[in-house]
This record gives sequence, structure tokens and C-alpha cells, in this order.
Amino acid sequence: MHSFSPESLLAVRFHNARPGLELVTIIDAALPVALITADVLAQDSKNLPLMDEFVLRLVDHRVTSQHGISGMLGLPERMVDQTLAELFRSDDLRWAPPVPGGEPGNPRLRLTDKGRVTADTAAAVEPVRVNQAVVYDQMLWKVAPYNRDTTVRRGQAEEDGLIMLPVARSGPVEDGDITAADITALLRENGKTDREVLQVKSISQAPSRRVLPVKILVYADEERTEIQLGVVVDGELSHAHELALIGHGGARTLGITVAPPSERPSLNATWRKPGFRCRKSPSTARSKPPSSSAPRTPPRPRRRHWSLRRTRSGPSVSSSTRRSSKKPSPTPGAACCSSPRGSRTRSSPPRSSAS
Repeated sequence: MHSFSPESLLAVRFHNARPGLELVTIIDAALPVALITADVLAQDSKNLPLMDEFVLRLVDHRVTSQHGISGMLGLPERMVDQTLAELFRSDDLRWAPPVPGGEPGNPRLRLTDKGRVTADTAAAVEPVRVNQAVVYDQMLWKVAPYNRDTTVRRGQAEEDGLIMLPVARSGPVEDGDITAADITALLRENGKTDREVLQVKSISQAPSRRVLPVKILVYADEERTEIQLGVVVDGELSHAHELALIGHGGARTLGITVAPPSERPSLNATWRKPGFRCRKSPSTARSKPPSSSAPRTPPRPRRRHWSLRRTRSGPSVSSSTRRSSKKPSPTPGAACCSSPRGSRTRSSPPRSSAS
């Protein structure tokens, strides 16, 4: 089974991420982070809305009128009416008869048995102080959902030749840099939705300097005049880190340059090799007209090849004469013109066609 390296998988995923540019190379880099332990006041979430809880607890403390609840909470009566309707529907509240001597026609609110259990359960859930471990991204200067186990020592990263990404500012992380809302959002992002951070009491930073290994994707055009960088954190392109890197100077700050591409050999060039001759194509030769200033040389006359035939010595005889020289066959019934046997008739020799 074939195994693919992380760089090859990233090249397949993000080679078309920048239209008009090509992925030139992938570089190992290090993102500075800080390991933080925050002392926070947190509370586990309840299955009861906050408004419902306050109304039930006020009714339990004998605030039994709608007007009184609205005044205690400082909310409009219309909002209190909606909450009371929900609690009556869930069988947590009921009407009680008015107090003797009180105003007639003014019923009082009272908890049902189910409502008393609901109020007691909600009152039992109280905020607690816990230590929450987080990873702080020093390039973005914010809490990040990174795994602490994937970080390495800065010294080890420098020995391995990783490029260090810049930080937003120097110095340690302070207490005001981390808020309760930041940690709550981090817990939600990590899938822990049953806890809410109410307050950050204090933070402590680990003394060792840590970094998170990341990848830098280098993109360039064909002429290598435009260079763009992409930062891959936890296997995904991070637009926030890319913008932060541009703010620090981009590729120039990191010392990343792209060499011009090697010249490709021309197809019309002649390459001299032993025993090999490359001739230009006729179409290429015709594409370059001669200069008007250069003298035109007359074309060479073509050399004619004469084929030599071996002929007989003596007069030449035409084909018609050769055919007529054949002895005709005697025709039947014709008189014989031959001389008697023993006598010879001397014929005159034929004229020669040659002079």
C-alpha cells in the first residue's frame, strides 16, 4: 500500500488555492505559542433558562405578585408575563387563594411540588473555581483551540531548521489578555457545552518557550515576480494567520525568495552532438525573410546528372528497320523465287544508313 507524505497531501489539496499562481514549495515553520493555566470561576450549565430560575426562586422567597417580580428584576411586566405563562405550562407554578385581609381578586403565585424540586435543583448548582488549561497564540494574540501535546520546545524547532513566525508583541501574556468569554467560546469550539466561565481570577504562564509546527505554502507566478504565502495550521489554511503575516512584511520578513524558472530549450535550436545533425524545419527557415540590406546571391544552378548508356559499336539500327530485316515467311500458292540448287544469286549489299 502506498503511503503519502504530509507535504504531498497538502500539495494535492491546495495547489489550486490561488488562481493564477502555482504552488512552488512547502516550508516547515513554527508558530510561537504560550501554555497558560487560568484560575477561573465556572459553572455547569443548567437545563433551566435563567429567567425561569429567577422567577421560581423569587416565588420561593414569597415574592408572589407579578408586579413585585417585575420590580425586583427591573424588567417590564410583559416579559415577566411570558415567563409566568411558560412556568404554568410546565406545571411549576399555580395560583393560590389571596391572603385573608388582603386585596380581593389578587391571587398569589405558589410553587407546585414539581416547581419546588426544579428550584432546589437549580439552587444546588453553584459556581466553582477550577484551573483551565489553554494554549495562547502569540501571533494572533488570542486563545486558540490547539492541542498542548502537539507543541514542541523552541530550541528543538530551531535545531530542526524551522522558520519562526513573528509574534504580535513581545512580553508575557497578562491577565487582561484572556477574558471569560474567550475561554467559554474555546470550550464551545472544543465540544464542551455544559460549562460556562463566569470570571477569570488569574493566569500563570509556563516558563518554557513552546511553538506549534505549521506549514507555509509558497505561491508564485510564472515570472516569479509575485509571491504569496499561505499558513496551514492543524491541516487547514488559516486566513487570520495569513493576514497577520502580511502585516509583518510577508515573505520578505521571513527571508523567503523564489528563484526564476530555468529557461526551457528552444525547439528550433541546433544541438551539436557526436554523429548527429539537427536541421531547421523548412517552415522555420521561411518564417525569417532575408534582410533588405544584405546583398542577394543568385541561386546556384542545379547540377544535372547525365545517365551514360553503353551502346553498340557500329551503326545504329532503328526498330522499324530491325523489324523489316526479318525474313518473311512464304505465302501459300506463290512461286518460289529461289535459285536452283547449286546456283547462287548474288544480291547487292544493303545501303548503310551511316555516312
